[in-house]
Amino acid sequence: MENLFKMQQILNTILLFYLAGAAGKDIKNKTVSVKAAVCFAVTAFVLQLVRRGMEGNGWQIIFAESLTGCAAGMLPGLILIGTAWITRQEVGYGDGIVQAVCGLFTGIEGGISILGNGLVASAIAAIFFLTVKRAGRKKEIPFVPCLLCGYIIWLCLCG
Repeated sequence: MENLFKMQQILNTILLFYLAGAAGKDIKNKTVSVKAAVCFAVTAFVLQLVRRGMEGNGWQIIFAESLTGCAAGMLPGLILIGTAWITRQEVGYGDGIVQAVCGLFTGIEGGISILGNGLVASAIAAIFFLTVKRAGRKKEIPFVPCLLCGYIIWLCLCG
């Protein structure tokens, strides 16, 4: 049981570093690295396999559970990618990709919580920019830093 807790801490730490780096890149360049997202997505899947293997079930069950768990975890990100397509990138594809990676690390419940917390953080940022900075309605706010805030809130409350 202690090893499972340590594995979850490793997953949480890796995701925190990924989100911090992606947030910095989103703020500075308004882009998300697809290569980094793929690398972290593969890392998440492999670590989920290892974590489920530590639970002691057969490898066929472990692989199936990991595959379904990861697919479910990616759903909020895929919905965000669909939203980007529908809105012609008012929400960027990169935001959906980063959210999908979050879901790979945390599962469906974590992915939904992080997205919800991130949306609240982006609303707070929008209100700040509208009132304090006197920015217009069309001001673009990088969303990955909001996902980072949402993840930190999720870690404090649930992680």
